[in-house]
Amino acid sequence: VDVNGQDGLYAKKGSIPVPSNGDIAALAKRMRVLASQILNVRDDVMKSEEVSMIHYEENKQDPRRYDAHCDGICDGSDRQNGGYIASVLVYCETANSGGHTHFSNSGIHVIPEVGSAIMYSYLDPLSSKHDTGFSKITECGVLEGEQKVISHKIKA
Repeated sequence: VDVNGQDGLYAKKGSIPVPSNGDIAALAKRMRVLASQILNVRDDVMKSEEVSMIHYEENKQDPRRYDAHCDGICDGSDRQNGGYIASVLVYCETANSGGHTHFSNSGIHVIPEVGSAIMYSYLDPLSSKHDTGFSKITECGVLEGEQKVISHKIKA
């Protein structure tokens, strides 16, 4: 599936349901356990519905990016059961130049490395409220090379 940003085509994305067993199921479970420990949410109430692979291709002339957005709700509202609470990105292949992950409202800029992962949440574990834009994320354009990322959104 081609995925479009505000200014046009920027990536190819494929998603699959999380199977009940195997390597993908094990990876999704590790991601849920991490989120469970950090957010103090019981693992048995967390849900993994799908895992996505996103492929960003090189484009020096027009380095498109994944426009700033929130993966979950980021309006300060109370958490509702069954909603998205966290995302995990695993960097499988990284660009030679560009391809950074930027959290503009929190001032965090991640330069990905192959095999590394980041987990970010849109939930305050102390108040059970969604953040107010702190988790807004932008995937910067790939200037040289290509980038492949596994993305997983977690519900609880």
